[in-house]
Amino acid sequence: MGETVRDGGPAFPHDALHQNAGGFAEPEPGMSLRDWFAGRALTGLAFGTSIGDDRDEDARVQAAYRMADKMLAERAKPAEK
Repeated sequence: MGETVRDGGPAFPHDALHQNAGGFAEPEPGMSLRDWFAGRALTGLAFGTSIGDDRDEDARVQAAYRMADKMLAERAKPAEK
């Protein structure tokens, strides 16, 4: 069994339901906060400074998720007063 990814929960929670393959209604959580953070980071990486080879999309995607994981870790810290 692999490592559990802490995804921060849903980025845009809502009460909407969708019908699953068995015909039962279940909550539709949408994208995770981790995916939202990674997408935002990837936008900056795609149009900003380069990470390694400019043509290396895999490196950019990996960097985006590393940034998202760091944002989630920072978010989990107690707020300074």
